Formats: sequence, structure tokens, C-alpha cells
Amino acid sequence: MSKLTDGDKKLYINILFREHNFKNMRRNMQCISEQENKIPQKFYRYRSLSNEYEIDSIIQEQIWLSAPTEFNDPYDSMINIDVEQMLNKYLKENKEILSKYNYLAGKDKRKARRYLEKEKVKVQKDIDKDLEKFRKSSRIACFSETYDSLLMWSHYADYHRGICLEYSFEDIKKLGSFYPIIYTDKFENLVNYVDIKGGKIDNGAIRLFLNKSKEWSYEKEWRIIDCLSENGAENGRVLKELKPQSILMGCRISDDDGKRISNVANVLHIPVKKMKMDTKRFRVYL
Repeated sequence: MSKLTDGDKKLYINILFREHNFKNMRRNMQCISEQENKIPQKFYRYRSLSNEYEIDSIIQEQIWLSAPTEFNDPYDSMINIDVEQMLNKYLKENKEILSKYNYLAGKDKRKARRYLEKEKVKVQKDIDKDLEKFRKSSRIACFSETYDSLLMWSHYADYHRGICLEYSFEDIKKLGSFYPIIYTDKFENLVNYVDIKGGKIDNGAIRLFLNKSKEWSYEKEWRIIDCLSENGAENGRVLKELKPQSILMGCRISDDDGKRISNVANVLHIPVKKMKMDTKRFRVYL
């Protein structure tokens, strides 16, 4: 289980985005090492076997990255921008608009305010367009720190009839940055990660995918995030070269599926185990 506090996770994310201004790279790497020592060495993906491609993906050592628009939480990856703050930032950078506003304000303050409101609407549309494009072009694979969540076995592994794949943290981070989810009551304000004048989205906008409601905190989630350069018309994409360390079978898996999974484990030369139901407590265990 993770030893990272919420503060540790935020610091780790800042380091990954290189926002923390350490005096030298050595200190930066030392801090990353300190945080990674607190990170669990194993992570898990709950999977349903009703997907006909799941078995092949496991054998081929692949995982599927999905579009965040397909997730079960309607607030997942919700775009949040403080428009007033964004407008003020934009005006400071756009001398032409600021000059025109000051000119109008000197003659007719009401007309100047109407002009500013129109600019505000334009800025809002541009922001929404750019961030929605960024959101739709991104693909995500979700992992958990825990393998014994009753709720996740029910929600993501076909009511305990599916499986849970165990992966190594060392293997996962070879594929790219691996981010913890921050559970909070507030949206992340992305105003500092959008350059509306230049029409660019900073990599820090990935934070869009890293905040969820505290009601989801039981999932103890981490994510691989891939931001595509194109619009990402496909529903997802495949990430290769990630072999599971073991396969955990749900306590209600069918005999046929149990045999299929055992065969897969033999092909990959990895252990397979089956979850059990506790008869004295509401839990499943190995």
C-alpha cells in the first residue's frame, strides 16, 4: 500500500511536470527518488472477461488506453477554467484589446464594458475548444494500489467473475510518466496551463485528468496518460510491452474462464491465484 500522503502525491506530480524550482538537477532527482521509495511496487487492473479481446491483450502483453469521455464518472476530466482570471491574463498579454478598452472607457464606460464582455465570450469559446480538443485526443489507462476492493471487483471485473492483473511499478514507469490521482472537493483551475494568445495547451493541463471527487478515493487510482498529437478519432489505443506479474481470478469466476486464465498464465510463465470470500468479514482475500 502507498506511503504517499496527499501532499507527497502533489509534490510528485509537480516534479514530473518540472514545476518545482530546485536549485539543481541532483536535488530534483533525489526528491523523485524519495517519493518513489514510498510508492507501492505493485499496481493492479481489474478486468472483465466479457471483452473478447482481453485474453489476447494479456498474452500479447498489451493494455488498452481509453478515452476519458468513456469513463463512468461524469466529472472525470471535467474542464475548469476561471474565465475572469483567464480574461485578465489575456488582457495583460494583448495590448491591442487593452488599448481599445481604455480608449472606449475614456468616452463611454458602458460601451467599453460591452466590448469587454464580447471579448470574454470569444476567450471562453477559444478556451473550451482547445481544452476539449486536448481532452478528446488524450487516452488513459487506470491502475489501482489495491487488489482486494469489493467495489472494484464488482464494478470493473464483472461482479467478481473477471480477473485482476498485477503489474510492477518499475515496468509501468518505463512506459512513461505514471501519475497518482488527487481526491478532492474542488476542480483543478487550468488557467495557468492555457496560452490562449498562442493557441497552445501546456503539458500541465494533464492535471485535468488527475483530480477526482473524494467519493472515489477507495479506488486508490494511478494513471498512464498519453496525449496524442492528432484529434484521436479512435476510441482508444494500445500500449505494448507491459507484462503482468501475476493474474488474480475473481471468487465467482466460471470453471471455463478459470481454465482459460490458467492457460494464459502458463503461456506467460506467471503465477495465477484465486480470490476467496471471508466467512467472518466482508472482504475477499488471497
